[in-house]
Amino acid sequence: MNAKLIQLRLPSEERPILREPYLKARFDGELSSAFAWGMFQYVADIKCRDLEDAFYLSNNPHDIDLSAWFKPVGGHRPYSMSVGDLVLLEDGQYYPGRLFRCASVGFDEITDKDVIQAIINIIQEEVLQDA
Repeated sequence: MNAKLIQLRLPSEERPILREPYLKARFDGELSSAFAWGMFQYVADIKCRDLEDAFYLSNNPHDIDLSAWFKPVGGHRPYSMSVGDLVLLEDGQYYPGRLFRCASVGFDEITDKDVIQAIINIIQEEVLQDA
């Protein structure tokens, strides 16, 4: 199956106001403010069997060539998948896929249609910029 990695990133500006929405998105799963501040970025496509496989491939503990399974997009340099990052699994059963948030242990599924649409928009914007 295919997965898209969308990472939560704190903007480079040193603005204290951004810290709270970032931390709430990362640890509490409250995503709306992070979306409003543009903190999510589509960074990679992953060919994987499941969410755990996607996590393993994005963390690459053995520093091996994973280019056949893990492809950065848009010139981004993804860091290791961690708490708060999102994964859109394109499993063929659901359109456009199922969305998950990397949690402290495992993954939490996100079923809010507005959040899923916001992720689709982020992915589409990145694809259009690359075209």
